[in-house]
Amino acid sequence: MAKRSRPRGALAATTAATFALALTAGMLLLPSHAAQAAPVSALHNGMTFSADDADPSKGAAVTGYDQSFGSSVDIPGAVSINGTEYAVTSVGPSAFEQKGLETVTLPDSVTTIGDSAFRDNAITSIALPPNLTTLDDFAFFINQLETVTIPAHLPAIGFAAFGFSPLTEVWFAGMTAPEMQNAGQFGPFGEGYGLTLKYHCDATGFSYPAWQKYDTSAVCTVSFDSAGGSPVPPATTTVGETVAEPAAPSREGFTFSGWFVDAATTSPFDFATTVPTSMTLYAGWVAKTYPVTFDSAGGTAVSPERVQHGGTLTVPTEPTRDGHAFTGWFTDATLSEKYDFATPVTGAFTLTAGWNETTTPVVPTPPVIDTETPAPPAATPPPPQGPTLQLADSGSAAPGFAGPLAGLALLAFLAGTALLTRRVFQP
Repeated sequence: MAKRSRPRGALAATTAATFALALTAGMLLLPSHAAQAAPVSALHNGMTFSADDADPSKGAAVTGYDQSFGSSVDIPGAVSINGTEYAVTSVGPSAFEQKGLETVTLPDSVTTIGDSAFRDNAITSIALPPNLTTLDDFAFFINQLETVTIPAHLPAIGFAAFGFSPLTEVWFAGMTAPEMQNAGQFGPFGEGYGLTLKYHCDATGFSYPAWQKYDTSAVCTVSFDSAGGSPVPPATTTVGETVAEPAAPSREGFTFSGWFVDAATTSPFDFATTVPTSMTLYAGWVAKTYPVTFDSAGGTAVSPERVQHGGTLTVPTEPTRDGHAFTGWFTDATLSEKYDFATPVTGAFTLTAGWNETTTPVVPTPPVIDTETPAPPAATPPPPQGPTLQLADSGSAAPGFAGPLAGLALLAFLAGTALLTRRVFQP
């Protein structure tokens, strides 16, 4: 619905004419300034408090204010009257009317704000008590309020309660629309130029795009369940609009896998889709895995494993090693700390096998030499085989002249023949 704009220069004329018409019709009832009857009363920081000492459980009411105490008022949650402490539960009719107030603080104990209680001041902001159940006519009529939050349990809003303030936004915290007298010019929020009433999109009794002649906006809240990760604040959007995707949360040992519409994280949420109602989105996570290796320290090889973050390591088959007994797996090479397989795994590491020797190495015994028994005689080697002497005239071997001895014999024969010849032919 298009926003309406206040006609320029028409506010004074409109206000005067409106009041004249209201007075003529008997609609604008001027509040009575008569003091509220009460058996006991007290003054505190310029405020007058009244109570019924016969029934302290009803609490005390603020019934008046001395303007000389300033433009800022902080109403206490309790007050002592004649030695009895009373909870401050109400602000009486016209208690602060035309007191030049700019700031007001109300305690949570207040449940009732009477007719014209803060009328005709310059209050710029107000936090209404969460337990407020009565907000009478003209309670904040003619002020400088721009935003107001209506408490969740307030069942009705009085006639022109916030009229003639430059309101731009009114937020209804409850899930049920309160009753409102009239609408428009003499509605609870005045004429409503430039004003938007906002309510939970799941609340009942409201309507969109307008309600009680005021423009409205249905606000949806999108909550984020990080499922063990870092917190993510909720986001708001209006019906038919998208919601911005928040920064991804973090979680030790896990990788973020996106936002899902269900806690089982089976249906991913598409942030390009419009939000139909308030909802909760759930973070998806994938556990990281870590490699664990085994150093068998001389034993048979053991295959490495991968373990999810937070999981436990499966005990592998024990390695074997000749002459050694396996004593377990240790977290360090010095074997100072034995590993506990029930420990959750949070990172990569290596385990080292421990061993104990089970046999003593055998030292070889030197041979014993017997020096008393004579050694047997050495065997005579056979005569060497040499070349066979061949006779020049026949080529047959001379008997008995085989091998090297045959050569020696031939030399001796030739030498003897030469000596004999020399002697025969010597003169």
